Amino acid sequence: MIALYRRIYNFDSPLFWYATSSVPPIHIIVKNGHVTLKGIVANQGDSDLAYIAAGQVSGVFDVKNELQVEQRVDEKVSRK
Repeated sequence: MIALYRRIYNFDSPLFWYATSSVPPIHIIVKNGHVTLKGIVANQGDSDLAYIAAGQVSGVFDVKNELQVEQRVDEKVSRK
């Protein structure tokens, strides 16, 4: 589903920078109109944006958001 990829990684989208890495960290899995988003994003806002963008694509029936927010080093230290 190219339209889904383009919707999430559009060059004027805040999520575009994810597409510039050799292996984009947002994995888009499509099966019969059902979309699953997997991977790691920098913050909850990016996770929400990807979820909303995926849901706006024609032919998508539902979206399961399994994106995880990466923990920054300073957050890991403060939790110990």
